[in-house]
Amino acid sequence: MSAIFQDFSLYAGYSIDDNLFMQNSPTREQLKQKREMLKSFDENFQNCLNDYSNALFGTQYNGIDFSLGQKQRIATIRAFLKPSHCVVLDEPSSAIDPIMEKEFLDFIFKKSQSKMALIITHRMNSVKQADEIIVLDKGKLIEQGNFETLMKKQGLFSELYLKQQY
Repeated sequence: MSAIFQDFSLYAGYSIDDNLFMQNSPTREQLKQKREMLKSFDENFQNCLNDYSNALFGTQYNGIDFSLGQKQRIATIRAFLKPSHCVVLDEPSSAIDPIMEKEFLDFIFKKSQSKMALIITHRMNSVKQADEIIVLDKGKLIEQGNFETLMKKQGLFSELYLKQQY
């Protein structure tokens, strides 16, 4: 299992590739996977990670720094690069700006086709593509189904989704 929590971290003093692969030297296959994953993102982000893959992360090490949204994308790529059958994503788009959010969520759902993904979120828009949505209220199961089913029910999920649309 791999996970990306809401309070994820990157490790200062290590390169971007070290942060992605968490080992001394990634294999050719892992580097190929990274390149394939980066194709899901905008060209600016792709170039940045490719250009600085061996640069140290963290300004205290005279290294590079990223926005919180970029860091969250890097941490999420790390979770999907880890060989596992399940990925837990806690508020995966909390630091992603609205312009990049759709691209980011498309990446998550594309990569989740070969793994089980458990997404914990308060952003109802984040789960529109999910196969199954479980709605909890105070720890109790309130509703369950896909997006269309839950919207037709006009229950708590539908209410929260409509309130978040602006």
